[in-house]
Amino acid sequence: MPTRILIVDDHELVREGLNSLIGNDAELVVCGLVPTGEAAIRQLQMDPPDLLLVDMQMDGVDGTRVIGAAHSLAPGTRVLVLSAHSSGSYVRSALQAGAHGYVVKSEDGEGILRAIRSVLAGQSYLSPEVTGEVMKGYVEGPGQDMEGPFGLLTRRERELLDLMLAGEVSNKDLAKRIYISERTVERHKTNIFRKLGVGSTKELLLKMEGRAQGS
Repeated sequence: MPTRILIVDDHELVREGLNSLIGNDAELVVCGLVPTGEAAIRQLQMDPPDLLLVDMQMDGVDGTRVIGAAHSLAPGTRVLVLSAHSSGSYVRSALQAGAHGYVVKSEDGEGILRAIRSVLAGQSYLSPEVTGEVMKGYVEGPGQDMEGPFGLLTRRERELLDLMLAGEVSNKDLAKRIYISERTVERHKTNIFRKLGVGSTKELLLKMEGRAQGS
């Protein structure tokens, strides 16, 4: 059975473009195209989708409130934000509201489909454009000398951290990039999360964004 996706965006051209893009994938089906947050919440109440693809900035009920409603009304629904904005404040708001991924509209069709598949697979996803800003703030912000918990990371763990902040999130992709096994990647990620006091990739990125905001 195809995975059902609800598209929420106040621009008709965006909705239709996404509908066409997703329609080319036999494993995905669009179950609704709605222009407002209010309509999205009604749909979540009546017929929750497998994935909510939602814009952040809309008149009336914005994306942040729709994400919160999804968690309350349809806890099994995965949430992917599709936004024209790549600034840290938008990303932080989306992740704090409970989004599982954030993809910018400037990504090509394959990039958007990759984001959809990643989030549906239970992973986190951030566009490279977004993670690039997070990484820049992390490098240029206070503590570039790796004091505190960052100083506890090994060379390999720092290498993995850099890749994760640059957009690589799956164990398979990370393993290919640095030529180690997926099991070893998982072990390193567990150590990174423990040393930095986070429980997931999403929490890690929020922590990095917090360091950038403190610069």
